[in-house]
Amino acid sequence: SFPTRRSSDLAAQITPAARCLLHQEEEDTRLAIEHSLASHAATMDLRKDDQNSINPKLLKDGLTEQEMPRNGDCQFAAVVEGIFDLPPDVRSQVHSVAQQQLEKEATDEHRDPAILRKDVVAYLKANRSEFEPYVNNSWVKYLLSMSKKGHYGDHVTLAIMAKLFHTGIHVLVAGQDDMYIPPKGCTALATVWLIYYPIQQHYSLAKRVSTAIQCALPENANLPHSGNSVRSAKRHKAENKLPDCIVNQVQKS
Repeated sequence: SFPTRRSSDLAAQITPAARCLLHQEEEDTRLAIEHSLASHAATMDLRKDDQNSINPKLLKDGLTEQEMPRNGDCQFAAVVEGIFDLPPDVRSQVHSVAQQQLEKEATDEHRDPAILRKDVVAYLKANRSEFEPYVNNSWVKYLLSMSKKGHYGDHVTLAIMAKLFHTGIHVLVAGQDDMYIPPKGCTALATVWLIYYPIQQHYSLAKRVSTAIQCALPENANLPHSGNSVRSAKRHKAENKLPDCIVNQVQKS
């Protein structure tokens, strides 16, 4: 039979240096867990603060939030859902104009954020002179990054999607002024409403509430329009504000 050793014998063979190393590893693990828990709690607090700043805006405009997956594709996903949420006849129109610009088959509707991202990058490549001045990074690196799944969309991709779909994009921004991105060079066929949380770098969709909920809204609640007009909004003044030639300030009503 194999000789056996008692645990006390094995422990006696551990050198003081090894004991110190094991103790340090345990302490590092404990600190890492505490840091992770603290970071999670801080993130939850930020989300709560953002939500508190967005809720009054949603109530005022008769909107409700539809959360998007937090996977880096949220901007594209929110626009996809916003277009799909339009009335069928309007949705057919905006898809048609997008397909004409992209030279795609009329039956190919955008229902996948990955397809929309691919088409936005293709549009960027075909219109470099128009959009390169608004890109901070090198043009090649920007295209490579934006083509990757999970890379955040930005002010340029929003402007392109507005133009592709001939649709105004109204963004409710947590803790900051709202912004409106009109489709450049054409008349808006519709308006899609998004929510943006700058600290979290996250987009959600703002949808019209159901008829039953609308009946319970305050009398002074302003319901969003599906056509060209939108409520008054100030130009976004955050660090990554949109270029003046892409974003127009909405006229105050």
